[in-house]
Parts: sequence; C-alpha cells; structure tokens
Amino acid sequence: MSDIEITYSQSDQVNELVGALAKAKLKYGEIVKSKTNKYTGSMYADLQDLMNAAERPLAEEGLVIVHFPIERIDQKKAGALTKLIHTSGQFFGNQFLMPATGKAQGGGEKLDAQTVTGGVTYAKRCNYGALAGLVGEVDEDGNELADKSADNAVNVPKTTTIAAPPVSKARAKQSQDPRPNDPVRTTSKSLPNTLPDTQTASQTHDSEPPAPVGPPKADISGDIKPPISEATPGESNTSPTPEPDKQAAKTQMPNKTQFDAYIARVRDEIKPALEKAGLQPTSNTPTGTRLKQYILVKFGNKAKELTDLSLEQWEQFLNYYETMNNNAAIVAEIEKGAKS
Repeated sequence: MSDIEITYSQSDQVNELVGALAKAKLKYGEIVKSKTNKYTGSMYADLQDLMNAAERPLAEEGLVIVHFPIERIDQKKAGALTKLIHTSGQFFGNQFLMPATGKAQGGGEKLDAQTVTGGVTYAKRCNYGALAGLVGEVDEDGNELADKSADNAVNVPKTTTIAAPPVSKARAKQSQDPRPNDPVRTTSKSLPNTLPDTQTASQTHDSEPPAPVGPPKADISGDIKPPISEATPGESNTSPTPEPDKQAAKTQMPNKTQFDAYIARVRDEIKPALEKAGLQPTSNTPTGTRLKQYILVKFGNKAKELTDLSLEQWEQFLNYYETMNNNAAIVAEIEKGAKS
C-alpha cells in the first residue's frame, strides 16, 4: 500500500452544491503566494492564503469547508478529513493521509507533535485547494515535511520571483477590513501598521542595484504607522524578472511590499511570542528595539537598520526562528547579547 492515502466521498445528490460552487468560483480573489519553500526556493500559497481568496465567496453561496485532523501513530501517518458542505446538506469529502515523520538535526528519523501537526496542516491545505478548486503552489513543496534537517536546506538558491506579502495573523482576524486579495487601495487601513508616517521603506527592484542613498530608519514597536502605498487599483508592486547571478541574489534588497511584510510578521507574530516567553524592556529600551538590535547583530552583519537587510538576511533570520522553535532560547540569546 502506498505511503499516501487519498479517499474521496460525496453525498447521493450534489446538484445544489455544484451550482453554488460554480457561482462562488466566479467571485474568488487572487491567490497570494506568501510562503517560500526553503528547499526549492519556489513560492506557494499556504492554507490562510487559500482561505483569503475563497472563504467569503463560498460563504456567500451557502458553502463551508470543515476539517477533521486524523492521526495513525502506529503507521506513522497523519492527515485530515475535509468536507465541502452546502446548506442543503450535500457535500464533497476528501481524506488525505501521509507520512508524518521528519528528519532530526542529526539525520535520524523523528515522529513528534511537530511532524504530526505538519502532516495535518499539509493535508488540510491540499484538501482545501482540491475541494474549492484552487491552485496555490508549484507541486514540489511536499519535501518540506519529509526532510527538515538544516544540512538539506542551506545550499538551496533563493528564487528572485517576488510574490505579494503574507497576511499577518492579527490582520487576518479583522474581518471588517478589506480582504488581502481585493484590489490594492491607497488608504492606510489596507496596509500593515509598520512604519512612521514620515518614512518610506526602500523600494529596490530585482533587476536594479540598491539605491546609493540608504533608506530611512524603521522600527518594530507597536505604535508605528505605515507609509501610504503608491499602488493604484489593478497594478502590482512586483513582477517576475530574469534570475540574477548568485552574488546578486545574496545582496538583493526587499522592495517596499516585502519589507512591510517582514516587519508585520516580526511585530505581530515573533515579538509577541518572545515577550510571552520572557523578553522584557530594559530601562528606556522597549522590547521591540531589543529585538531589532538582536536581528541586526546576529543576521545583519554590517547593517545598521532593518531597512539595510537583504532578502537573504531576512530569510536567514526567519528560517532560524522557525528552525529554533524555542522562544525561551532566543530570549536567552538576546539577554546574553545585552550583557556581552
């Protein structure tokens, strides 16, 4: 029997469901690919990206997608049973089970809460896309669950194709705000709260070198505001460009959209997690400033401000944070650095 099990089911009648789904698909938003596969360098849409594009149109047509996590520890498998259900009671269902093991740092096999959760999350995303009729990835990121060892991730070149930024968890919960996949608006409400009004983040395109004049300072404290976007409806801040050489990839600077996304993630996800793990302000230095200094010292090399960090340095920091998966240990690193 194959390591991967996929079982499809449906109600006796699906006519009303299919009609509602057809109407919902006409209203889907654009799928934002906000995640980077660290092993292949390709961009893909995670579960939240798919939901941002389809959840509201589905609901408007009386459709909802629900997930039921499944684990079979004796078989070292995990996954999800996902159903697309119509208010009539008609449904499509798909059960997806896959190997839930990963590689430990030393190269051995591991089966723990992290790898099982990874299998469940991956199955939920695949099921959601299949049932809703969405395509949010290049079909090559399954290896992310199969091998999480640092040795296999370190030499993968980064893609230079730029996608729209990830949606922060805090923004995703604010249902009254415009959806991230709606056309770009120029109001401050549609942008993450990241930079002071008087500042503008660096906008460097893939095919251009960094501007000779350094970008303005940026912080990650909670009370700062974003600059107003220059984008107009229907325009995209990014576009694919020919792949530069390896040296250019290492020094490529994020454009404004990417920079805002990085800052939003640090502010809305990483900073609160570290504060919960024990990161405290010292004298007149808030936790946001302490975290900023830590990023610059450990990953910035010669960078003096967050706007000086290249795409590679940002990815090194985020990959380190995800791989470390220990907020208390990172807080200890920050405390140790302050004393040295």
